[in-house]
Amino acid sequence: MATTSKNRELFRTARRSSRPRRSASARAKGCTPALYGNSFLKAKFAPLICTAHRELSSQHKIEKGFYKSLSNLCDYYGLVNGFRSQSVYPVNLFESFQHVKAQFEVLHRDLSLSVIQDDLRPCTFITTKTCCTGHTLYYIPVEPLFNLMEDKNQRKTANLLLSVLAYLYQTVKISHFREPSSYLYYIYHMIEDWIGEDDDNEIHDEKLSAEFSHLKFAGDLMLKAMKNKRNLIYFGSRIKGFKPQNDAEQEILNIARLAFTLMCDYQERSIFDNINESMYLVDDNEDDGKMCVQNYLCFFWGTNGTVYESLWNSVECELSEYNIIDEPMTVQYFDKPQISDVHDLSFENRLFAFLSMLCDTLYAL
Repeated sequence: MATTSKNRELFRTARRSSRPRRSASARAKGCTPALYGNSFLKAKFAPLICTAHRELSSQHKIEKGFYKSLSNLCDYYGLVNGFRSQSVYPVNLFESFQHVKAQFEVLHRDLSLSVIQDDLRPCTFITTKTCCTGHTLYYIPVEPLFNLMEDKNQRKTANLLLSVLAYLYQTVKISHFREPSSYLYYIYHMIEDWIGEDDDNEIHDEKLSAEFSHLKFAGDLMLKAMKNKRNLIYFGSRIKGFKPQNDAEQEILNIARLAFTLMCDYQERSIFDNINESMYLVDDNEDDGKMCVQNYLCFFWGTNGTVYESLWNSVECELSEYNIIDEPMTVQYFDKPQISDVHDLSFENRLFAFLSMLCDTLYAL
């Protein structure tokens, strides 16, 4: 029995109290550790070059051309060429480009700096300068000249103005709306087709058809006259022999003098001399991605009549879809050391200023 009593005593001492005591310090609350997603943003991963970009596949040639042209660029413009990115290819080229571009833009705000690749150069720096046309349509009317030529009393004035337009057509190479290759020839032809398909208003259609017949006949006469080389040969003598009788004739004489000076200062210079079509990347499947020179610079009939309204609406609707403009641009390549600057757009700047004055004068006649 004693044994039993002792066992009970041991049991009582080992048994847990029915009300356990509270600890002086509460147990810390615990929970499942959270995932820290922001740590992912702090990590850097080397880029993977997509195999579809074959232009980046020749790493050695591209890096060699890049750093060689970078050295030529810095030597020519006096830029600091001390930065060398330690990132992997092609990020190293991008970071080096950003570094030198920041220096370049501070010193030369009128130029643009780019890196290109073509059939002759795996990678090279270039600088470009653009003659901005301001999204202006330089459509030169020939109807005022036709009206002057129809007036026998205005023959000298008409011949002087004809020499101006002949210079723009023959030397500057501005297209004429009666040439099948011109943009406005296509627009006029499209409008004429619409008239033939419209059977709702015969009287209106007959009026437009007569208007088209006239502008095509008169336009062909003006084109033939503007092609005549004699109008350039006698340009200077016509200016010397012209005696203006009123303000309008004085304005035409001033315009002729400006055109003649432009012709003498820039002999044989064309609007296409500094058009670099290859500088713009356009999807081959999209024909309407780029506005060409012929789209915004052309001879057209005039602003009188109903046809002009249809012409303007058609042109505005079509050209509004274009997102790139072919403007005169000078390009200097730095794959080789450069000695002199090539960014001269003085002819283009003077030409467009002259065209604005010419159009104002013709519209006022």
